[in-house]
Amino acid sequence: MKKLQSLGALSLGIFALSAGLNACSGSSSDAASTGSYQGIGSIWTANLAGGNFTITHDTDSDGTVDMTVSGTYIEYSNKFKKLTVTSASGTDAPDVGEEAYGIEIPGFAFFLKPIGGSSEPIVMLQAGSCPTSDYVANWIIAKYQEPTQTPTEHVGNDGTEGFGTASFAISGTTATGTIASYFFEDGVSRDDSSDGMPFTGCSGGKYTFSNGDDEGIFYATANGGALVKPGSGIIFAAPQGSADPTASDWAGTYSGLVFSDSSEDGTFPAKVVLNGSGGGTGKQFTDVENNAVSDEGVTFASLTAKSGLKGIITGTVEGSNGAQPLNCVYSSVAGEELVACNGADDVANGDGVFPMFFFLGVKQ
Repeated sequence: MKKLQSLGALSLGIFALSAGLNACSGSSSDAASTGSYQGIGSIWTANLAGGNFTITHDTDSDGTVDMTVSGTYIEYSNKFKKLTVTSASGTDAPDVGEEAYGIEIPGFAFFLKPIGGSSEPIVMLQAGSCPTSDYVANWIIAKYQEPTQTPTEHVGNDGTEGFGTASFAISGTTATGTIASYFFEDGVSRDDSSDGMPFTGCSGGKYTFSNGDDEGIFYATANGGALVKPGSGIIFAAPQGSADPTASDWAGTYSGLVFSDSSEDGTFPAKVVLNGSGGGTGKQFTDVENNAVSDEGVTFASLTAKSGLKGIITGTVEGSNGAQPLNCVYSSVAGEELVACNGADDVANGDGVFPMFFFLGVKQ
């Protein structure tokens, strides 16, 4: 996603930010209780309440915590939280006083920049409750297992799915997920359905699954969110809406994080502005606390809801060398509006691969 380099070269390694960022007048202590979250990309948990946080990490997914980080947080008017470490222990633990940024959709999701500078996203969903009713969600690839797009195998033409819809039938601690529709990254439809995959043994919102070559973890929330980790990939899902949205519905300013396959871009905070005419812009935050962004960025165009999918939007992301497909899920959940988008750079890297990116943001 080299064109998104134009959003800036800010390095924001979680718990690797230099200390001393100045608080702005728009901040608040955010003393209200929020929630507990769990996520994948190893196994993460986060608890945020009363201006304090605790984050744990489990490398082997066996329930043995190998790192614990605690501290305080404040929230700014642009929805970003600044986390400051007050104590930490375990493998690769950060130093006291180090800082990071995250964004929370209270009662639904929490996402933040990875520890140690990795570009793998840490996206967490509300912990504690398993779904009790059937539901339909729109899903989108947040991290590809094998990003193999090349100049001759343009985005979508290598058979890699990018987004779609799924229905979940709930029975006790078992959920059967069936893909209702799915699409290539460039919006071309694939087979409209597939056999159901069972997710079993739900406890605290966490299922496991095994289906042929796919084995992994499936997190689900009682209000319709999901995270699936098949192998090294990550799939994000949000509740499907009641009707197809229009540009006036998703129009607004979103704060979020970009997770990029580009080693130069990594992960960084971004501001996305979508207008009521199907277009928009994306720019990197250069100063989160003071709401300042880069002068340069990217342009989004031709954003259109896919009929009948009640929240899936397709369009293009445009840079200096042309346009690439852009796919987004728009959802309203827990009183907040969010967008989750994937796409690709318009320039291949040195290995002939179009670096992929994922943006997850909440409306300010």
